[in-house]
Amino acid sequence: TNNGATWLPMAVVQEEGGSASITVGNPAPVVDETTGSIHLLFCRNNDRVFHTVSTNDGITWSARTEITANVKLSSWVWYATGPGHGVQLKRGAQAGRLVVSSDHNTTNGVNGAHVVYSDNHGATWQLGAINGSSGGVNPNETLCVELVTTAPGGGSRIYFNSRESGSASGTRGEAWSTNGG
Repeated sequence: TNNGATWLPMAVVQEEGGSASITVGNPAPVVDETTGSIHLLFCRNNDRVFHTVSTNDGITWSARTEITANVKLSSWVWYATGPGHGVQLKRGAQAGRLVVSSDHNTTNGVNGAHVVYSDNHGATWQLGAINGSSGGVNPNETLCVELVTTAPGGGSRIYFNSRESGSASGTRGEAWSTNGG
């Protein structure tokens, strides 16, 4: 609360309690610079996807909202938001969009990367582009960054870089979007 001079004690954002063996993880925050809100997407057991928001710089968080039905295909058996943070697009036709890169695994064992985005300041989230395995590269953990110049036609340009988890040892996957993901 004072530009990093001191820090408040660590606080748990999501926890279910009890003795059930679950994982609440893969936190992927994205700041909406228009509203000042911090949105946090995360997974439960790498299967279900949730959203929570803080309107006071992370001091408190809203009750979680499940968004799985909007951002996960039925053929995906494993899901991870992030890792790392999302971005809010500043340029092009999709300026203002919140974007979180994510990854998944299908029922037939194929990895893929995908985009989750919101065009209404985190009120709703939807599934964007999906990039599956190709050329021996199986995309896994993926990060994204907005590029400075807009695409021909005015779309927001995003660069994606993925950790490779297939047979192409020592390589990374790359993808570009010319329409904001």
